[in-house]
Amino acid sequence: MEEIAQHSGTSKSVFYRYFTDKAGLSQALGEFLLAGIEPKIAQAAKSGSTPQDVVERMIDVYLTMVQRSPAIHEFVTTQAGLGWSRTTNDDAPTASLGHFADHIAALLISSLRSVPHSFEATSMDDELMLDYWARAVVGMVNSVTEKWSRANAQGDGPSREVVVSRLTQWILMPLQYGP
Repeated sequence: MEEIAQHSGTSKSVFYRYFTDKAGLSQALGEFLLAGIEPKIAQAAKSGSTPQDVVERMIDVYLTMVQRSPAIHEFVTTQAGLGWSRTTNDDAPTASLGHFADHIAALLISSLRSVPHSFEATSMDDELMLDYWARAVVGMVNSVTEKWSRANAQGDGPSREVVVSRLTQWILMPLQYGP
């Protein structure tokens, strides 16, 4: 904390006033970074004109960020202490990776509903399954992104464009059969 305070030109006591310890600082930084990427994904989703375009744009924005800053992505997903669990009394978008995933899943559904030739849930069961599907999409993209990022760091990964294209195909396949 002392080194961080020195680099930022302030005292250690100022940091302790806002962050109880290094873990608190890490969590705040992780939340800040997630809060910065969510609007970019939302903008990409809103600019899509077909279901494929919406999904491709959302994934491409995320993978571009990971490709530019793999260390930041790893920090946010593994070291910031955000976790995938969600507390019931905290609805902040970035209170955890789980909240972030919920927001992105809801964004995916609303963005797909706003484009022609998309889908409509016809029952409560369809609506629930659609929500599960969207959350599964977020998990799949996260899992593939982690593996792809590690492979890229070793020089073994496929291009971002190939990963975006394949993920988009896999994600949209269930929509051909209904939610």
